[in-house]
Amino acid sequence: MSLSVAIRFDNQDQWLDFRDMSAGVSFDLTPEAAVAFFQAKGLQPSFSWIDMIGEEHDKAFTVAKMMDVDLLADVRKAVGQALSEGKSIGWFRKNLIPILQQKGWWGKKTVIDPLTGKEVEAHLGSARRLNTIYRTNMQAAYAAGSWGQIQAQAKGMPWLMYDAVDDHRTRPEHAQWDGLVLAVTDSFWQTHTPPNGWNCRCGTIQLTDAQLKRRGLKPGRSPKIKTEQWTNPRTGKTHQVPIDLDPGWDHNPGINHHKRLETLLSEKIGTLPADMQEAANAARIAAVKARAAYKSELAAKVAKAEAVKSEGVTALARAQEKAKQKAIAHQLEKDAEAKIQGILENPKGQTLKHKALAGLDITGLTQVEVLAKVEEIAAAAQAKANTASLLSGYKKKTLEGKIPTPAQIKAFEALPEAEKNAFLQKLSAATQEKENFVAAYTDAYAKQPSATEIAGFLKSNKKTKAAVMKALDEIERANIKFRAAFLLSSDQ
Repeated sequence: MSLSVAIRFDNQDQWLDFRDMSAGVSFDLTPEAAVAFFQAKGLQPSFSWIDMIGEEHDKAFTVAKMMDVDLLADVRKAVGQALSEGKSIGWFRKNLIPILQQKGWWGKKTVIDPLTGKEVEAHLGSARRLNTIYRTNMQAAYAAGSWGQIQAQAKGMPWLMYDAVDDHRTRPEHAQWDGLVLAVTDSFWQTHTPPNGWNCRCGTIQLTDAQLKRRGLKPGRSPKIKTEQWTNPRTGKTHQVPIDLDPGWDHNPGINHHKRLETLLSEKIGTLPADMQEAANAARIAAVKARAAYKSELAAKVAKAEAVKSEGVTALARAQEKAKQKAIAHQLEKDAEAKIQGILENPKGQTLKHKALAGLDITGLTQVEVLAKVEEIAAAAQAKANTASLLSGYKKKTLEGKIPTPAQIKAFEALPEAEKNAFLQKLSAATQEKENFVAAYTDAYAKQPSATEIAGFLKSNKKTKAAVMKALDEIERANIKFRAAFLLSSDQ
């Protein structure tokens, strides 16, 4: 995750040279804590960057191969001014380059290594080195200063997310932690709070429980830190260094700064007279309580702000949902209107809907409601017609002595009890009528009637030729003479 950050320097908007730092680097915060951390440093000349590593850098300001204390003080002063007044890296270079060139600390020079006494060719001042000096001290100071704020807000914002810059220049070791969420109190932050190496652009983002949920994030598992032994080639001292960090960067300057301040305070109290020590210790305890009360108050403010923000987000979501539903309703009205117009203009294939629409009172109804009622009435009429068709088939199968289909049986079984009884009565009457007809036909057949007599028989029983043909197929087949006489009759 990365963010281009515009920082105001000298009352003008200028782009910071390392503007591609992570969103978690808080250079936009008030710098008091960062300034206090930096100003607490002393001066310590060193020949190599490994002459002073790790926590030693938290105590003293140094620039490799700058052995002149006065020159070191000039650089320290420029860094402090840039930090406290918000000066840009351009201002830093512009003001220091003439001083460094005038005092001979610029370009390649042959110098003597105080450790070995040998002459070496060294790269002294350059624009690139000034960039590194500016960036390293700025990041370390802000990281140390922001840690106090992180601790103060930990009750209301208990989570920290590692934030690396997502580009090809990010170390793979640092990229693997991007998006990792751990509690502020996790031991990982004691060694891996950014910056985690020279020119590291990583940062952290502090989050509340609600922010964590809103972003869809979940706390991760604290990485197992593997170390390796590293021997300082200039001092001979060995150190256990995390394999994924540059030597000297495996510490949190904010934690060490706070501990150092506590130690200094204890030492100063110890030099006071006994009666004053008691008062100083009492004041110290009161300060601790006040700090705790401040943390609680700050946590409450953070929670309240989060609640207000959450409420605003909810209200916005409701408004967006309302607008969405309104747009959907408008589109449904247009679609319903088009369908109704289609029913009116082209009733073919949708006769039932056309009939339902013609008989519907649409006063006070929306187009969607009209269409819904039309479809409801048409569906009921279609269901009724389907049921009638199935019952007719049930009756026909029964009269033919066949078993009705499952669908026909289901339609019959679904009838209310009263309608079922009425249907059975009609079916019984039809069965009796058939039986009477067959008996009359059998009796007529026994007399071997003429064609004219057959025609008269059909008229008296109110049967059509087609109906009789079906009846003949159901009972014993008539002899050829009787069928021929029937077919030759011209009265039917």
